[in-house]
Amino acid sequence: MSATHDGSQIVNLRTTGSKVLKRDFSTVCLAHVGAKFTGVVSGLYASPKEVTDDTTNLNAACIAAAQHFFNPDSHPSQLMIAEAIYESTGGELATSLTAAFAEHPFYAFAIGSRADDDLVAADAWALANKCLFLGQSSDAGILAGTGICDTLKGTASGRSAIQYRATDTEFGDLTWASEMMSLSPDVGSASWRFQRTTGLAAVDITAAQAALAQADYCNLCLPFGGVAVMGDGVLTDGHPIDTLVSKDWAAARAKEGMIQRQLDMAKLKQKIPYTDEGIAMLGSDLATVLKKGVAVGHFEPGTIKLTLPKKAEIAAADIAARKATLSGSVKILNSIEEVTVELSVLFA
Repeated sequence: MSATHDGSQIVNLRTTGSKVLKRDFSTVCLAHVGAKFTGVVSGLYASPKEVTDDTTNLNAACIAAAQHFFNPDSHPSQLMIAEAIYESTGGELATSLTAAFAEHPFYAFAIGSRADDDLVAADAWALANKCLFLGQSSDAGILAGTGICDTLKGTASGRSAIQYRATDTEFGDLTWASEMMSLSPDVGSASWRFQRTTGLAAVDITAAQAALAQADYCNLCLPFGGVAVMGDGVLTDGHPIDTLVSKDWAAARAKEGMIQRQLDMAKLKQKIPYTDEGIAMLGSDLATVLKKGVAVGHFEPGTIKLTLPKKAEIAAADIAARKATLSGSVKILNSIEEVTVELSVLFA
Protein backbone atom coordinates (compact mmCIF):
# COMPACT_ATOMS: atom_id res chain seq x y z
CA MET A 1 0.00 0.00 0.00
CA SER A 2 1.31 3.43 -0.88
CA ALA A 3 2.09 5.85 1.91
CA THR A 4 -0.51 8.55 2.69
CA HIS A 5 -1.23 11.15 5.36
CA ASP A 6 -4.69 9.62 6.08
CA GLY A 7 -3.57 8.16 9.39
CA SER A 8 -3.31 11.63 10.90
CA GLN A 9 -7.11 11.92 10.89
CA ILE A 10 -8.77 9.68 13.49
CA VAL A 11 -12.51 9.42 14.01
CA ASN A 12 -13.90 7.67 17.10
CA LEU A 13 -17.63 6.98 16.92
CA ARG A 14 -19.47 6.83 20.21
CA THR A 15 -22.94 5.43 20.59
CA THR A 16 -25.53 5.87 23.30
CA GLY A 17 -25.46 3.73 26.43
CA SER A 18 -26.98 0.31 26.90
CA LYS A 19 -30.75 0.17 27.05
CA VAL A 20 -32.21 0.33 30.55
CA LEU A 21 -34.16 -2.75 31.63
CA LYS A 22 -37.77 -1.59 31.77
CA ARG A 23 -40.21 -2.76 34.40
CA ASP A 24 -42.33 -5.62 33.11
CA PHE A 25 -46.02 -4.88 33.67
CA SER A 26 -47.33 -7.77 31.57
CA THR A 27 -46.01 -10.87 33.35
CA VAL A 28 -48.47 -12.14 35.97
CA CYS A 29 -47.16 -14.42 38.72
CA LEU A 30 -49.04 -17.24 40.41
CA ALA A 31 -47.36 -18.25 43.66
CA HIS A 32 -48.60 -21.75 44.47
CA VAL A 33 -47.61 -24.40 46.98
CA GLY A 34 -48.01 -27.03 44.26
CA ALA A 35 -45.01 -25.74 42.29
CA LYS A 36 -41.57 -27.26 42.94
CA PHE A 37 -38.62 -26.56 40.66
CA THR A 38 -35.01 -27.74 40.64
CA GLY A 39 -32.28 -25.13 40.79
CA VAL A 40 -34.79 -22.29 40.41
CA VAL A 41 -38.01 -21.26 42.13
CA SER A 42 -40.16 -20.33 39.14
CA GLY A 43 -41.01 -21.09 35.53
CA LEU A 44 -42.53 -19.21 32.60
CA TYR A 45 -45.40 -20.67 30.55
CA ALA A 46 -46.73 -19.37 27.23
CA SER A 47 -49.70 -21.70 26.73
CA PRO A 48 -52.09 -23.90 28.71
CA LYS A 49 -50.49 -26.95 27.10
CA GLU A 50 -47.08 -25.99 28.48
CA VAL A 51 -48.66 -25.90 31.93
CA THR A 52 -50.48 -29.21 31.50
CA ASP A 53 -47.37 -30.95 30.20
CA ASP A 54 -45.17 -29.86 33.10
CA THR A 55 -46.12 -32.56 35.58
CA THR A 56 -42.51 -32.63 36.77
CA ASN A 57 -42.66 -29.22 38.42
CA LEU A 58 -46.39 -28.68 38.93
CA ASN A 59 -48.90 -30.81 40.79
CA ALA A 60 -52.51 -31.28 39.68
CA ALA A 61 -53.89 -28.49 41.88
CA CYS A 62 -51.34 -25.98 40.59
CA ILE A 63 -52.00 -26.98 36.97
CA ALA A 64 -55.76 -26.58 37.47
CA ALA A 65 -55.25 -23.14 39.02
CA ALA A 66 -52.90 -21.96 36.28
CA GLN A 67 -55.38 -22.84 33.53
CA HIS A 68 -57.56 -19.91 34.63
CA PHE A 69 -54.87 -17.51 33.44
CA PHE A 70 -55.47 -18.62 29.86
CA ASN A 71 -59.29 -18.40 30.04
CA PRO A 72 -59.66 -14.83 28.73
CA ASP A 73 -59.47 -14.33 24.97
CA SER A 74 -56.94 -11.59 25.63
CA HIS A 75 -54.25 -12.46 28.15
CA PRO A 76 -50.55 -11.65 28.68
CA SER A 77 -48.06 -13.62 26.62
CA GLN A 78 -46.77 -15.61 29.55
CA LEU A 79 -47.64 -16.78 33.04
CA MET A 80 -45.02 -17.03 35.75
CA ILE A 81 -45.58 -19.83 38.27
CA ALA A 82 -43.52 -19.70 41.43
CA GLU A 83 -42.95 -21.90 44.44
CA ALA A 84 -44.79 -20.76 47.55
CA ILE A 85 -44.72 -21.71 51.20
CA TYR A 86 -47.89 -20.46 52.85
CA GLU A 87 -48.13 -18.78 56.23
CA SER A 88 -51.16 -20.96 56.89
CA THR A 89 -48.97 -24.07 56.74
CA GLY A 90 -46.15 -22.70 58.88
CA GLY A 91 -44.16 -21.16 56.05
CA GLU A 92 -43.03 -17.69 55.06
CA LEU A 93 -44.86 -16.44 51.98
CA ALA A 94 -42.83 -13.23 51.78
CA THR A 95 -39.63 -15.25 51.42
CA SER A 96 -41.15 -17.22 48.54
CA LEU A 97 -42.32 -14.09 46.73
CA THR A 98 -38.98 -12.36 47.19
CA ALA A 99 -37.10 -15.33 45.74
CA ALA A 100 -39.42 -15.48 42.73
CA PHE A 101 -39.18 -11.73 42.16
CA ALA A 102 -35.39 -11.96 42.16
CA GLU A 103 -35.53 -14.50 39.32
CA HIS A 104 -38.02 -12.60 37.17
CA PRO A 105 -39.46 -9.30 38.42
CA PHE A 106 -43.25 -9.21 38.05
CA TYR A 107 -45.91 -6.60 38.78
CA ALA A 108 -49.28 -8.28 39.31
CA PHE A 109 -49.53 -11.54 41.23
CA ALA A 110 -51.99 -13.98 42.77
CA ILE A 111 -51.50 -16.81 45.25
CA GLY A 112 -52.99 -20.26 45.57
CA SER A 113 -54.02 -19.82 49.21
CA ARG A 114 -57.29 -18.30 50.41
CA ALA A 115 -56.31 -18.22 54.09
CA ASP A 116 -56.51 -14.86 55.83
CA ASP A 117 -52.92 -14.86 57.07
CA ASP A 118 -51.63 -15.55 53.55
CA LEU A 119 -53.72 -12.73 52.11
CA VAL A 120 -52.39 -10.38 54.78
CA ALA A 121 -48.80 -11.46 54.10
CA ALA A 122 -49.23 -11.03 50.33
CA ASP A 123 -50.74 -7.59 50.89
CA ALA A 124 -47.77 -6.53 53.03
CA TRP A 125 -45.30 -7.86 50.45
CA ALA A 126 -47.05 -6.00 47.64
CA LEU A 127 -46.75 -2.76 49.60
CA ALA A 128 -43.05 -3.28 50.32
CA ASN A 129 -42.24 -4.18 46.69
CA LYS A 130 -44.59 -1.81 44.84
CA CYS A 131 -46.56 -4.61 43.20
CA LEU A 132 -50.26 -5.31 42.71
CA PHE A 133 -51.79 -8.26 44.57
CA LEU A 134 -55.03 -9.85 43.38
CA GLY A 135 -56.50 -11.97 46.17
CA GLN A 136 -59.60 -14.08 46.65
CA SER A 137 -61.53 -15.33 49.66
CA SER A 138 -64.58 -17.48 50.37
CA ASP A 139 -64.92 -16.19 53.94
CA ALA A 140 -68.65 -15.75 54.58
CA GLY A 141 -67.76 -13.02 57.08
CA ILE A 142 -67.07 -10.73 54.12
CA LEU A 143 -70.80 -10.79 53.33
CA ALA A 144 -71.54 -9.70 56.88
CA GLY A 145 -69.17 -6.72 56.86
CA THR A 146 -66.37 -8.53 58.68
CA GLY A 147 -63.56 -10.85 57.61
CA ILE A 148 -60.46 -10.27 55.53
CA CYS A 149 -61.76 -7.30 53.55
CA ASP A 150 -62.61 -5.45 56.74
CA THR A 151 -59.12 -6.31 58.05
CA LEU A 152 -57.29 -5.07 54.97
CA LYS A 153 -59.48 -1.99 54.77
CA GLY A 154 -58.19 -1.15 58.23
CA THR A 155 -54.54 -1.42 57.19
CA ALA A 156 -55.24 0.13 53.76
CA SER A 157 -51.99 -0.65 51.96
CA GLY A 158 -53.70 0.31 48.73
CA ARG A 159 -51.86 -2.35 46.73
CA SER A 160 -54.29 -5.25 46.95
CA ALA A 161 -57.67 -5.99 45.40
CA ILE A 162 -59.70 -8.76 47.03
CA GLN A 163 -62.69 -10.48 45.53
CA TYR A 164 -65.22 -12.82 47.12
CA ARG A 165 -66.08 -16.16 45.56
CA ALA A 166 -67.77 -19.04 47.33
CA THR A 167 -65.57 -21.60 45.56
CA ASP A 168 -61.83 -21.35 46.25
CA THR A 169 -60.73 -23.28 43.18
CA GLU A 170 -62.38 -20.98 40.63
CA PHE A 171 -59.40 -18.58 40.65
CA GLY A 172 -61.29 -15.48 39.63
CA ASP A 173 -58.33 -13.49 40.95
CA LEU A 174 -55.94 -14.96 38.38
CA THR A 175 -58.50 -14.68 35.57
CA TRP A 176 -59.10 -11.01 36.43
CA ALA A 177 -55.37 -10.29 36.57
CA SER A 178 -54.86 -12.00 33.23
CA GLU A 179 -57.73 -10.13 31.59
CA MET A 180 -56.57 -6.69 32.73
CA MET A 181 -52.79 -7.02 32.51
CA SER A 182 -53.16 -8.07 28.87
CA LEU A 183 -53.40 -4.33 28.23
CA SER A 184 -49.89 -2.92 28.52
CA PRO A 185 -49.88 0.43 30.36
CA ASP A 186 -47.44 1.56 27.67
CA VAL A 187 -50.33 1.58 25.19
CA GLY A 188 -53.47 2.18 27.22
CA SER A 189 -55.41 2.39 30.48
CA ALA A 190 -58.74 0.80 31.34
CA SER A 191 -61.08 0.62 34.30
CA TRP A 192 -61.08 -2.74 36.11
CA ARG A 193 -64.80 -2.36 36.73
CA PHE A 194 -67.39 -4.04 34.47
CA GLN A 195 -64.79 -6.49 33.15
CA ARG A 196 -65.88 -10.06 32.48
CA THR A 197 -64.01 -12.86 34.23
CA THR A 198 -64.21 -15.48 31.49
CA GLY A 199 -65.68 -18.78 32.58
CA LEU A 200 -66.93 -17.51 35.93
CA ALA A 201 -70.56 -16.94 36.86
CA ALA A 202 -71.85 -14.15 39.06
CA VAL A 203 -71.82 -14.85 42.80
CA ASP A 204 -75.21 -15.71 44.28
CA ILE A 205 -75.65 -13.29 47.16
CA THR A 206 -78.32 -10.88 48.38
CA ALA A 207 -78.31 -7.14 47.79
CA ALA A 208 -77.75 -6.60 51.51
CA GLN A 209 -74.73 -8.91 51.53
CA ALA A 210 -73.31 -7.17 48.48
CA ALA A 211 -73.68 -3.77 50.13
CA LEU A 212 -71.80 -4.91 53.25
CA ALA A 213 -69.00 -6.47 51.20
CA GLN A 214 -68.65 -3.43 48.95
CA ALA A 215 -68.53 -1.13 51.96
CA ASP A 216 -65.29 -2.94 52.84
CA TYR A 217 -63.99 -2.54 49.27
CA CYS A 218 -64.53 -6.16 48.32
CA ASN A 219 -64.82 -6.81 44.58
CA LEU A 220 -67.80 -8.90 43.48
CA CYS A 221 -68.71 -10.60 40.23
CA LEU A 222 -72.37 -9.63 39.74
CA PRO A 223 -74.83 -9.34 36.86
CA PHE A 224 -74.69 -6.10 34.87
CA GLY A 225 -77.28 -5.95 32.12
CA GLY A 226 -77.50 -9.72 32.34
CA VAL A 227 -73.73 -10.17 31.98
CA ALA A 228 -71.52 -11.36 34.86
CA VAL A 229 -68.86 -8.68 35.37
CA MET A 230 -66.42 -7.63 38.09
CA GLY A 231 -67.01 -4.65 40.32
CA ASP A 232 -66.11 -2.32 41.82
CA GLY A 233 -62.53 -2.53 40.52
CA VAL A 234 -61.13 -1.13 43.75
CA LEU A 235 -58.14 -1.59 46.02
CA THR A 236 -58.32 -2.18 49.76
CA ASP A 237 -58.14 1.58 50.32
CA GLY A 238 -61.11 2.21 48.03
CA HIS A 239 -59.16 3.73 45.14
CA PRO A 240 -59.68 2.39 41.60
CA ILE A 241 -57.10 -0.21 40.57
CA ASP A 242 -56.35 1.54 37.28
CA THR A 243 -55.15 4.66 39.13
CA LEU A 244 -52.48 2.62 40.91
CA VAL A 245 -51.32 1.04 37.65
CA SER A 246 -51.11 4.50 36.05
CA LYS A 247 -49.04 5.91 38.90
CA ASP A 248 -46.72 2.91 39.01
CA TRP A 249 -46.26 3.06 35.24
CA ALA A 250 -45.37 6.76 35.32
CA ALA A 251 -42.95 6.33 38.23
CA ALA A 252 -41.20 3.41 36.54
CA ARG A 253 -40.90 5.00 33.11
CA ALA A 254 -39.76 8.36 34.53
CA LYS A 255 -37.03 6.68 36.59
CA GLU A 256 -35.95 4.58 33.63
CA GLY A 257 -35.79 7.70 31.46
CA MET A 258 -33.53 9.48 33.95
CA ILE A 259 -31.25 6.46 34.18
CA GLN A 260 -31.12 6.17 30.39
CA ARG A 261 -30.12 9.84 30.14
CA GLN A 262 -27.28 9.31 32.61
CA LEU A 263 -26.06 6.20 30.79
CA ASP A 264 -26.19 7.90 27.40
CA MET A 265 -24.22 10.90 28.61
CA ALA A 266 -21.69 8.70 30.38
CA LYS A 267 -21.20 6.60 27.23
CA LEU A 268 -20.54 9.77 25.25
CA LYS A 269 -18.00 10.81 27.90
CA GLN A 270 -20.19 13.77 28.79
CA LYS A 271 -22.15 14.82 31.83
CA ILE A 272 -25.46 16.50 32.48
CA PRO A 273 -24.29 20.01 33.31
CA TYR A 274 -25.48 21.53 36.56
CA THR A 275 -26.91 24.51 34.75
CA ASP A 276 -30.39 25.73 33.91
CA GLU A 277 -29.97 23.97 30.58
CA GLY A 278 -29.03 20.68 32.27
CA ILE A 279 -32.04 20.89 34.58
CA ALA A 280 -34.25 21.62 31.57
CA MET A 281 -32.84 18.51 29.87
CA LEU A 282 -34.09 16.34 32.73
CA GLY A 283 -37.39 18.20 32.80
CA SER A 284 -37.84 17.39 29.12
CA ASP A 285 -37.34 13.67 29.81
CA LEU A 286 -39.97 13.77 32.56
CA ALA A 287 -42.38 15.71 30.37
CA THR A 288 -41.99 13.09 27.63
CA VAL A 289 -43.24 10.37 29.98
CA LEU A 290 -46.17 12.44 31.23
CA LYS A 291 -47.17 13.44 27.70
CA LYS A 292 -47.20 9.79 26.69
CA GLY A 293 -49.33 9.12 29.76
CA VAL A 294 -51.82 11.66 28.47
CA ALA A 295 -51.72 10.19 24.96
CA VAL A 296 -52.51 6.63 26.07
CA GLY A 297 -55.18 7.56 28.62
CA HIS A 298 -53.52 7.59 32.03
CA PHE A 299 -53.70 11.33 32.63
CA GLU A 300 -56.07 14.19 31.90
CA PRO A 301 -55.07 16.41 28.98
CA GLY A 302 -53.86 19.89 29.91
CA THR A 303 -53.01 19.04 33.52
CA ILE A 304 -49.23 18.55 33.32
CA LYS A 305 -47.43 21.07 35.52
CA LEU A 306 -43.65 20.87 35.99
CA THR A 307 -41.63 23.05 38.33
CA LEU A 308 -38.00 23.24 37.28
CA PRO A 309 -35.76 25.16 39.68
CA LYS A 310 -33.22 27.65 38.47
CA LYS A 311 -29.66 26.93 39.52
CA ALA A 312 -29.56 30.25 41.36
CA GLU A 313 -32.44 29.03 43.58
CA ILE A 314 -30.80 25.74 44.57
CA ALA A 315 -28.92 25.36 47.85
CA ALA A 316 -25.14 25.29 47.52
CA ALA A 317 -25.04 22.02 49.47
CA ASP A 318 -27.25 20.32 46.88
CA ILE A 319 -25.13 21.63 44.03
CA ALA A 320 -21.99 20.40 45.77
CA ALA A 321 -23.65 17.01 46.28
CA ARG A 322 -24.74 17.04 42.62
CA LYS A 323 -28.41 16.61 43.53
CA ALA A 324 -31.31 18.22 41.71
CA THR A 325 -35.00 18.09 42.63
CA LEU A 326 -37.74 18.38 40.03
CA SER A 327 -41.39 18.58 40.98
CA GLY A 328 -44.71 18.70 39.23
CA SER A 329 -48.21 17.31 39.04
CA VAL A 330 -50.67 15.69 36.65
CA LYS A 331 -54.28 14.56 37.10
CA ILE A 332 -55.47 10.99 36.67
CA LEU A 333 -57.96 10.61 33.83
CA ASN A 334 -61.08 9.20 35.46
CA SER A 335 -63.72 7.12 33.73
CA ILE A 336 -67.50 7.49 33.76
CA GLU A 337 -68.88 4.45 35.58
CA GLU A 338 -72.19 5.63 37.02
CA VAL A 339 -74.77 7.49 34.97
CA THR A 340 -77.92 9.33 36.02
CA VAL A 341 -80.30 10.51 33.30
CA GLU A 342 -82.87 13.22 33.96
CA LEU A 343 -85.29 13.15 31.08
CA SER A 344 -88.34 15.32 30.55
CA VAL A 345 -91.11 13.72 28.54
CA LEU A 346 -93.27 16.41 27.03
CA PHE A 347 -96.78 16.18 25.70
CA ALA A 348 -97.27 17.44 22.15
